[in-house]
Amino acid sequence: MNSRNTHLYKKYRKKVKRKLPPVLVQLCKNMIALTVLFIIAVIIFPTHLVSSITDVYKQQLERFDFRVAAIKVLGNDRVSEEKIISLSGIKTNEQILHLDLAEAKNKIEQELWIESVIVERVLPETIIISVKEESPQALYIEGAKRYLINRNGKKLQEVFKDLDAQDYVRVTGKGANLNFEVVMQELYNFTNIHKQIESLHYIDGRRWDVKLKNNIIIKLPETNIYEAAALFEENFGKISKLYKTCVVDLRLIPDKIYLKVIN
Repeated sequence: MNSRNTHLYKKYRKKVKRKLPPVLVQLCKNMIALTVLFIIAVIIFPTHLVSSITDVYKQQLERFDFRVAAIKVLGNDRVSEEKIISLSGIKTNEQILHLDLAEAKNKIEQELWIESVIVERVLPETIIISVKEESPQALYIEGAKRYLINRNGKKLQEVFKDLDAQDYVRVTGKGANLNFEVVMQELYNFTNIHKQIESLHYIDGRRWDVKLKNNIIIKLPETNIYEAAALFEENFGKISKLYKTCVVDLRLIPDKIYLKVIN
């Protein structure tokens, strides 16, 4: 949930609390009294009396016919409020105390763009659904298809227009979607690489080729990726000034480095 929605959520909760009706206050008092009585009954009294108190407890809840009058959705951007409410299965005028909030949460989380959900009752009549949406991290190219994926490789949405994916790193190769976050983390501290990555190609499930936006291709080793990136970062300025397009092969570091110019 972003900071704006968090502020709205807190403001809304305070507003609700200020408007707490007397009937709800009375319900709370009754529930506390019955809870204390129930605990005492469990310790001291016979089973049939405990059962009777439990029945009274349920009857007290039934007396207060709280109905859903408002459903608030917070934190959504890509998924509409209407869709989230529909997915939850919650409808206005339902008995608010009878709702299965865990089931509503599970239903909403079936939506690909939803990462996590909190569903809350705000008595007497409001349901608040707070969602955290997925954040696309790359464009995974699988054959002729292209998908926006999160950092764990989950496919969020198939992409059909270049405009919808122009700001994302392109990831190719079998299993690349499930492994790209590891190499991205290794390269994160190297500004001249991380911020310039155009595409990542996973080769034979072992290592990566990294293409930068200035058309330099870096062939990384299977291991010692950090050391290879540090070596490239140290010499990046010289390489970019000397050649417009080239391949920097770091697979044999520290013994050898190959530089191939591409016309």
